[in-house]
Order: sequence, then C-alpha cells, then structure tokens
Amino acid sequence: MNLEDLFDRLQELFEESWRMPLSNGKAVVDVLEATELVRELRSNLPVELEQARRIVEERKEIVTTARREAEVMLKNAEEKAKFMTSREEIVAAANREANEILLEAKRQASDVLKQATEQATEQLELAGKQVAEQVADTNARVKELRTTTNEYVEQVLAMVDKSLSQAVADVRQAQQNFKSARL
Repeated sequence: MNLEDLFDRLQELFEESWRMPLSNGKAVVDVLEATELVRELRSNLPVELEQARRIVEERKEIVTTARREAEVMLKNAEEKAKFMTSREEIVAAANREANEILLEAKRQASDVLKQATEQATEQLELAGKQVAEQVADTNARVKELRTTTNEYVEQVLAMVDKSLSQAVADVRQAQQNFKSARL
C-alpha cells in the first residue's frame, strides 16, 4: 500500500471503531491493526524519500548530458575554426561562428542547468513537505490512539474496581447477616 492508502485505512479504523457512550467521543480501537498501520507508514516513508533522490539524480544526468553536448559543440566549433585558418577572412568568419556557437552552447547549458536545478529543488521541497506532514500526522494519530487506549483501560479498571468493591461489601454484609442469624 502507498502512504495515502495507509492513512486512509488508519482513518477508517478510527471512524469504524466502537464509540463508548458518555465518553466525550472516545472509542475502542483495534490496537494491533493500528500499530501495524503505523509500522507500515514508517516503512513506506523511505520509499518516498528514495523517489525524491532519484529525481535529483535524473536532474544531475540531464545537466551532465547538457554539459557534454556543449563541450562537443565547442570542440566541433574549434575544429572547424582550425580547418579554416588558411585564409584570414575564413579564419575571422570561423572565429565569429565558433564564438557564437560557444555562446549559444553556454547559454543552452546554463538554461538546462537552471531548469534542472529549479525542478530538483521544487521536487525536494515538495517531498520534504509531504514527508514532514505525513510524519506529523502519523505521530498525532499514534498519540491520539495511545491516549484513547489508556483512557479506555483506566475506565475498565475503575469499573472492575467498583464491581469488586461492591462484591466484597456484599460478602461482608452476608457474613454479618449470617452471624446475626446464628445468635
């Protein structure tokens, strides 16, 4: 399951849980299932981070390719300029053309590098925000689950204590009645 599916299932678990009467919205939740969902959420977070890392690597490859192409264009321009050195006019024209090609190659490489950097930065920021939101949401849900579970256990123990206290009081009363009846 992806992160969205896991969060949806955790929300469904809370929504489908049995609501305790007179408890101000508290509910009984399957702790094992909730714990398993939280464990899966935590294990899936590195997958999202790995995707962001791959995006950055792809951007680096684009930049590297653009630089190689610019170097090839520059080398071709330089070779063309050397070939045309036999006449001054041809040399001047070749130098102008080589300079233009070099400037264009540098401009293109700069544009590609700028775009790749912007895209990588955006993707990393987006992934970072998503991961932070998901971690915060998971932590809040785990805290809420723990609080609800603890409150439920305390209520059950209080009811058991009350029942046992009443049972002990009834036994003592029965003993007292029995003693009084024997006399």
